[in-house]
Amino acid sequence: MVLVLLKNGKSVENVYHDLYLNTIDCDFSQIDLVLITEVGIIVFEVKDHNGWLYGKGKQEHWTMICGKNKYRIYSPIIQNEVHIKNLRNIINENQDVPIFSVIVFYGNCNFENINFVPQKTFLTTSNRALEVIKKIEAINPSYGYNNLAEIRHILQEAKANGDITENQELHIANIKDMLGTDRKFD
Repeated sequence: MVLVLLKNGKSVENVYHDLYLNTIDCDFSQIDLVLITEVGIIVFEVKDHNGWLYGKGKQEHWTMICGKNKYRIYSPIIQNEVHIKNLRNIINENQDVPIFSVIVFYGNCNFENINFVPQKTFLTTSNRALEVIKKIEAINPSYGYNNLAEIRHILQEAKANGDITENQELHIANIKDMLGTDRKFD
């Protein structure tokens, strides 16, 4: 996705990937990709799923059917909303900056019954991601950033956090602890 953005005219200084934001509770929020645009910030959640997806915008879990197998997955809309909330907490000086959520699905994925998608949230397959970005930029007014340099600095620090192996391991351990799978005995 990063290369697609860069090849289509997005400036390298506005594209940040694999970010680890420090959260209020001393944890990390891992964001796949952030793009700074003239109309606001776009936060991407990238998923690699195959099959049919069913779910509602605010529903915590969705259903994914792949062949004869049926899986329950955490809502990528809610997942990205948490990322956006954590990002807003860090850029508190710029609370009014518009932030858009884009969930990009790679793989052979079909949106069979996805509805109640919230405002400023977009679901797309990878081959239509640029179309979504163009739509966001076309239908929203330009935003005058108060301190763009500070936002870039925050994103650069989050990118540097993502390069530290210990941070990655801590994030994975925290997710496992949150899910509690190691405490479930069937």
